[in-house]
Amino acid sequence: MRIGLVSRDEVNRDLARRMIPEEMELECCDMDGGLRGAINGGLRGECGSPGPRIDAWIYDLDQLAPEDRNLILRMLPRAVLRQPVAVLSYSLPGSVRRRLRASGVLVRRRLDLEVFTELDRMLRATERATLTSGTA
Repeated sequence: MRIGLVSRDEVNRDLARRMIPEEMELECCDMDGGLRGAINGGLRGECGSPGPRIDAWIYDLDQLAPEDRNLILRMLPRAVLRQPVAVLSYSLPGSVRRRLRASGVLVRRRLDLEVFTELDRMLRATERATLTSGTA
């Protein structure tokens, strides 16, 4: 499983690299101002540059510029999510958290091992549903 992390925070990037389970790979997607491409690509399963497909996404909202954060918060509830998505934020209002969760987004305050575990569970459930429906 390959996880894309959209964050400008080096501490969270380092933490993610150290805590990600051995069977998963991490791709940090803030590449020299390419964050908007990573955001838009994330909704398509890409990381804003050529390379392996991303299976799940983590958006570290508190570390993004306000316009990027607002873009994500506008796009996610309306998007047809093809990969599991998690957002991290200490400051989301309850109504925004509820709207994101209703859209299938995992919402957490901070990055921890449970985020990776839950994204893996969500991906496996999506894969099972795809196989069951025959739309692979």
